Amino acid sequence: MIKEVEAENLDNVPDVDFPHQDAAPGHVHLHPSPDMDNNPVLGKIRRVTVEEVKDEDGMSFPNNRRYFKPQLDAGWALHEGETSFERYRTYQEEEGEDPWLPFEDVEEWDLAQWLVKNLGQTWTNKFLKLPITQNRSKLSFHNNHSFLQHMDKLPHGPGWTCKKVTEDVELWIHNPVECMKELIGNPSFKEDMAYSPAKAYADCAGQDRIIDEMWTADWWGEKQKALPEGAIIAPIILSSDKTSLSQFQGDKSAWPVYMSIGNITKAKRRQASAQATVLIGYLPAGKLDCFTTDAHSLAGYRLFHHCMTILLQPLIGAGTNSVEMVCADSWVRRVYPILAACGRFPGTVFDIFLAFTPDLLHQLHKGVFKDHLVKWCIDIIGEDEMDARFKAIPNYPGVGNEIPPGIDHPYYNS
Repeated sequence: MIKEVEAENLDNVPDVDFPHQDAAPGHVHLHPSPDMDNNPVLGKIRRVTVEEVKDEDGMSFPNNRRYFKPQLDAGWALHEGETSFERYRTYQEEEGEDPWLPFEDVEEWDLAQWLVKNLGQTWTNKFLKLPITQNRSKLSFHNNHSFLQHMDKLPHGPGWTCKKVTEDVELWIHNPVECMKELIGNPSFKEDMAYSPAKAYADCAGQDRIIDEMWTADWWGEKQKALPEGAIIAPIILSSDKTSLSQFQGDKSAWPVYMSIGNITKAKRRQASAQATVLIGYLPAGKLDCFTTDAHSLAGYRLFHHCMTILLQPLIGAGTNSVEMVCADSWVRRVYPILAACGRFPGTVFDIFLAFTPDLLHQLHKGVFKDHLVKWCIDIIGEDEMDARFKAIPNYPGVGNEIPPGIDHPYYNS
C-alpha cells in the first residue's frame, strides 16, 4: 500500500542518501503553472514510509523497508477532476436520492454487498428463498433474478458491442480504453495506485535494489523516456485461460479475455474481490470444421489474431496520442496505455522479460528444468540411470516420502 504523509510532519521519516527527494510512486506532481504556489495539494506529497510488513502467517519483519528514488518527470497531475463514482454521488445529492438506492435502506445495501462478496448465484437464490428470509426480512428482492435486476440499476462500466467476424462468428467486446478509465479512476484503488516509475531499495544508501512491482522495474523507466514530460504509462496486462471457456447455446463457446493495469499493486490485482481485473471481450472459439486437418491450426491462429486486432484497436490511438483520465485520487493525468503483458494465449510471443520476474512454474520448473535439462540428461546418461538418481534424492519435509518410478510418470510432468 502506498501511504500519504503530510509534508509538514516528516520528522520521523528516515534520511535517504539519494540526490533528490525520496517519494513513493503514488506521489502528486502538478504540471507547472503560475498559481502552483497557491495550490493546496502541494501541502501533501507522497513519500517513502517505513513500516512493519506482515507475511501470510502473521509474522512481522521490522526491517522490511522501502526507499524510493522516483522519476520526477512522470505522473504529473494536470488539474482536479471527478471520478465516475463522485459524479454519480453528486447526481444523487442533486436529485435528493438516498445513497443506498436502488435498495430500500442501508441495511439492505449491506446485505446485497455481503451476498455479492460471499455467495454465488445458486446459493444467493437458496438464501433468499428460505422461509425465515422471506417472512422476517421483507426484502425488496425475493430471489436471485430480482436481486440481479436491482444490481443492474447500479452504475456500470462500458457496454457490450458485438462485431460480426463472419456470418456465423461473433466477437463480443468492451472498449478497452473505457475499461482502463474504470480501473485507473476507481477510488478503491487510491492507496494502491502508482503513476510514475521509481527505483526501490532495501537500504538508504541505494545499494540493495528491490524489483517487486512493475513500476520498480527498469522497463517502465525506459519506456517513460520516450513519452512527453509528465505523462503516465498504463501498462496493459491481458490474460485468458482456455479452461475458463463459457458455454452458450448449442455448440457455441467463447474464450474470455481479461484486462488489468500495472499501476495497481500486484497484491490488489490478486484479490478477486477487489475486481482489479475486468472482462473486456469474448473471443470466438468455433470448431472451424470447414477447414482441413492441416489448415485447421493455422486458421485458428489467424482467427485469434484477427479478433485480438479488433478488440485492442482503440488502444492504438490512445497509446499514440494519450488520453486524459481522472485517476483514483481525483486528479486528471495524461495517460499512455502500453501493452505490457499477456498470458495464456495460443501461438503468441511477447517481449516482456524486463517487466516481470520469471514465472517459476512454467519458465523454470517446467521450461528450463523439465523440457530442457531433464531431456539433455536422459540423452547423456540414459533413462534408467536418471531414474536411479531421482530415487536417491533424500526426503524433504512437506514434499512427500516417495519418489514415483519412471521419468515419464505424471509426477514429473505436472
